[in-house]
Amino acid sequence: MGKIALALIVFLTSVSYANAGVFLGTAFCSTMGDCEPFPVDDCMPNPPCPVRPFAITHPPGFDGSGGALSYDICVLKGSGRFIGPLQRAMATWNALIPTIGNCIGCKLWEDGSEGLTIAHAETTLLHELGHCPLGLDHPDRNWDAAGDGVWEPTSFTRSWDVANPPNGIRAGPDFLRGTLDDIQQRGGGAIPESVHWFRRMDNNPFAIDGTVIDSQTFSRSVLTNLPAGHSWAANANKRVSQALGLPDTQSVMYSRQVEGEIKVALTADEVNMLEMARTGVDQTAGTSDDYTVELRYVESCDQADVIIALGSFMDMGTIAACRATVEYAFPQAPMLARHLRVIPELPGPLIITLSQDILWDRTTIRGFFDDGFESGDVSAWSSVTP
Repeated sequence: MGKIALALIVFLTSVSYANAGVFLGTAFCSTMGDCEPFPVDDCMPNPPCPVRPFAITHPPGFDGSGGALSYDICVLKGSGRFIGPLQRAMATWNALIPTIGNCIGCKLWEDGSEGLTIAHAETTLLHELGHCPLGLDHPDRNWDAAGDGVWEPTSFTRSWDVANPPNGIRAGPDFLRGTLDDIQQRGGGAIPESVHWFRRMDNNPFAIDGTVIDSQTFSRSVLTNLPAGHSWAANANKRVSQALGLPDTQSVMYSRQVEGEIKVALTADEVNMLEMARTGVDQTAGTSDDYTVELRYVESCDQADVIIALGSFMDMGTIAACRATVEYAFPQAPMLARHLRVIPELPGPLIITLSQDILWDRTTIRGFFDDGFESGDVSAWSSVTP
């Protein structure tokens, strides 16, 4: 089957899964779930073919000059009931505060399938804004675990060029997926490429401290920069947080949303991903090419950069989606081919579509982080990450 261009970015329920989207390291993937390298010259000036695994996707308009980037976001006429959830989700991304215990009712793909007839709007919009315009993808990946040609969603950390079964990806001694002792292999037993940034000091996706986030403290090289005794980059899923003795915490970019699930605060995992991208071309924090991002609500959609609208999906498992593609940020500079930026799939604004075929819970659940989690203060808890 053909390649999936980085065009369909989907937030999915437990019904289905697609290995596509833009992340700080994701490659173009085939519909069978594997990705391939490509000669840079064959893809200039825009990449109609696979992006290398070390790629970094930036928001629209990134040009390496640093400074402030801003995006105007509106709700299309007739969908006004989503204004409140949208504004709250935008404020969360603008604050970029990592938290612990951000998850009510969240589940993993491994918890089994179930239908979804009502979804929490703010949770969904928080996820979709992470895709467009911010440039994040899901931290988890799909995998043909049974070797039957069916690629299924899992909680294993995203990677590139992993071998087919048997045992191309498997949980380590802790029997949990997405943790520091997972095993991922490709042909001949070689190590595949990780596309997930991890903390060099401890590979802890929940850690909240004063560590400066740049290429000196974060890496994607599982061969050279993992802590001793670790075999793969961990991601922020609920089961990993539980294993560390933390309250239920799960990345807002995790690819599954279930009925009753509420996530209205960010984890360190996605904050770290964005902070890494915002170090710019040199990947060093505190230099002139660093940039910031502000999401701004506007009432008129005439000149908006992102439009929120209702619509229907052919795949009944999809509850929301943002269609986008990427382009090289520096098309005439092959040495900078790792830097890409989000652009609309079609001329015009980015469009985030919410399903009109399900019910939407538009309530706010602010205040349930009453022990300081929302501000990053975990001093009230007996078990704290480093």
